[in-house]
Amino acid sequence: MIMKMIGRRLRALSSAAADWLGRAQTGRDSQGEVRGHRRVLLHYPPVKMTAEDSHSLSRAVDSMLTVSGSLDAEDRRALGTALARLGRLEEALELFEGLAVENPTDLRVAHDRGVVLAELYRNEEAVKVLAPVARAHSPALSTLAAYGDALVRTGREREAALVYEQGLRLRRNDMWFLASLAHAKRLSGAEGDSLLRLRRLAGRGESLAGDLQLGREYLASGMTGEAVALSVKIQDRWPGSPYASMFRAEALAGAGFAREALDEVSAVLSVPIEDGNLYGLAALVLKGIGHFDEALASAKEACRLLPGDARAVAIQAHVLESLDRVDEAVRCWDLVIADDPDAAWPYGAKAGALHRSARPSEALATVDEGLRRQPGDVGLRTRRAMVLVDLGRALEAISICDQLLAEDPDSADALATRASALHTLGHDD
Repeated sequence: MIMKMIGRRLRALSSAAADWLGRAQTGRDSQGEVRGHRRVLLHYPPVKMTAEDSHSLSRAVDSMLTVSGSLDAEDRRALGTALARLGRLEEALELFEGLAVENPTDLRVAHDRGVVLAELYRNEEAVKVLAPVARAHSPALSTLAAYGDALVRTGREREAALVYEQGLRLRRNDMWFLASLAHAKRLSGAEGDSLLRLRRLAGRGESLAGDLQLGREYLASGMTGEAVALSVKIQDRWPGSPYASMFRAEALAGAGFAREALDEVSAVLSVPIEDGNLYGLAALVLKGIGHFDEALASAKEACRLLPGDARAVAIQAHVLESLDRVDEAVRCWDLVIADDPDAAWPYGAKAGALHRSARPSEALATVDEGLRRQPGDVGLRTRRAMVLVDLGRALEAISICDQLLAEDPDSADALATRASALHTLGHDD
């Protein structure tokens, strides 16, 4: 009897030891997989991981998060990088911000933090974080790409063009930087030969990101035929890529082939995916072809998969406005503003929604709130002039337009708003 009890006791101890060793081995495996990101610099635009790699890394990250408080700075940075690659941007940002407080001069942390901020559309913060990194000796192309995009989104297209040109000096004829440069120059009214260079190099197909950037610049420039033709090439070059298929849908929608665009979107979404960016793109295509209810469902799915992502919330706001659900759209913009109160663009977007729904007094209050944060923002000042016209304050609107035209004589919005203000005063000549 005693021997049986001893045997049971020994088996229990052996089982406990095996269980402990198993957990320890799992912990070591997880550490090894996450530590593999110690020397990874976050790419921008981000490279989406395969489903298999994502599943394995996700388990390792969850294991490491349970002991994150005991990790050294290098391991926490690796953990943040892994989280960002998985699309868990808010969690990654929390780690990077903690590391930035501990070591504010670490340019790798600043880069990764800036990329995540740019991905979350917290553009003013991204600009502040990435500016010193971009000025450092031999900055990474990803730094320049994220910094340039954040500058464009904050209305500083000319500065962004200089950043993209810096990237092209490091990698001549890079399609992504060429397309981004053409975009920035078009927005600033100084297109130059950027688009011509793009068209000459369009057959290179060096990266999916570069091809997609080129295609979207074609669409933005009204070159829908070129965009549709390129979408076929992109699908041939990157077979099986849902992003290639989604751009095909964008191009078809832009060219007026709504039925074909809907078929492409439906094909992409028919396969189970956990990629909020794809749902966001789908929502934009569906909105563009008038399928607003389906667009809203896709936008909500994007918000679910990308918590805290301002783009996803912005897409949902635009779709809600298309459905005449303006109060809900305004609440979405308030969420974006709460996350990044110093950014000008969400104030402008919210004011635009209010203005279009014939609520100019509320629109003016929103614009003025934004201008207190960013007093020189061109978009907000232009919106203010538009709203003042509708409020019967034409002389104030003309004064703002004169200031804007002194800064940029070719500003179409300022010219149109000034003409509208003069019309309300009876000066039709």
